[in-house]
Amino acid sequence: MPNPPGKARNSSGSTFTREWLGDAEVPAGAIQFRAVSFNLLADGLAHGTPAGTQLPAPPARSDWKAPLVPSGIAFVTTAQSASEQPKSFRCPEPHLAWHRRWPKLQEEILSHGADVLGLQELDFTGDQNHADAILHVLEGEGYAFAVAKKKGRACDGVAILWRRERLEAVGQPQIWKLSSNVHVAIAQKLRLDGGPEFLAVATHLKAGESVAAETERLSQAEGLLCEIRRRLLPTLVLADLNSNCRPLYGWKGETLPPRVYEHLRAAGFKSAYHAVAGEEPAFTCWGGWQGFDVAGVFDYVLCLGQRLQPVRVLSLPPAEE
Repeated sequence: MPNPPGKARNSSGSTFTREWLGDAEVPAGAIQFRAVSFNLLADGLAHGTPAGTQLPAPPARSDWKAPLVPSGIAFVTTAQSASEQPKSFRCPEPHLAWHRRWPKLQEEILSHGADVLGLQELDFTGDQNHADAILHVLEGEGYAFAVAKKKGRACDGVAILWRRERLEAVGQPQIWKLSSNVHVAIAQKLRLDGGPEFLAVATHLKAGESVAAETERLSQAEGLLCEIRRRLLPTLVLADLNSNCRPLYGWKGETLPPRVYEHLRAAGFKSAYHAVAGEEPAFTCWGGWQGFDVAGVFDYVLCLGQRLQPVRVLSLPPAEE
């Protein structure tokens, strides 16, 4: 399934201006497919400011020494003031309402024609349970799916979806618990166009811009690797690792090394974006919280095995979008 050159906005109807990168020769007889990973921002986690409130970005921090690529906490007053701010976005609450966001998310997700789709932060909150509605819509668009809710009281989960006309499930999906907390991965063995088989995995690791959080994520990543090694299959991981690919500059002034990213690469995984573009993008996530901004590369399409070779990727939209 070759990807068209030029702007994705023109070719796929994406909301953002994005370009296809990569011009690698595709070996004769190779079977191409397209994979997309997307964090939906669960409705139960989408807390904003009261209606009619418009908060400016906090002042730029005076000790900001990050390179030109934004990675870390770009705006903050002081560590104390940042910690005292509520854990909510500067965006007014009505703009984060699910009935407003879901049509835009649906349009964006479907615009890319994914054969394999990984979703994070599917919302299972109470009576709302948007996960059922989301999966019903995508099922109507030709996808089959497997879902895993996080453990404990967490309100969200992950899903792996595959286009039925090209892929079929081999065996039952498996839910892997990662380390000792609530986080999980969902794994499904798939057969592509009646031929080669591979393992597709969706996961979402612990959040947090601290050494302790990165240490926990490293443990989760090792748990993920242990499960994958047992399967001995080419593996596609669609993940929100919550871990940057470069040193992350925290709001307390500390520097957080990219331990999870390096650990997965050392284990043989290659990032599709890095493999095609030669480096990771400037960011995949830019969150405007009330006390600070977070910008970093947290979302990845990862491949393990010689039979999975990235050939093209979509660039990230400009920061101003």
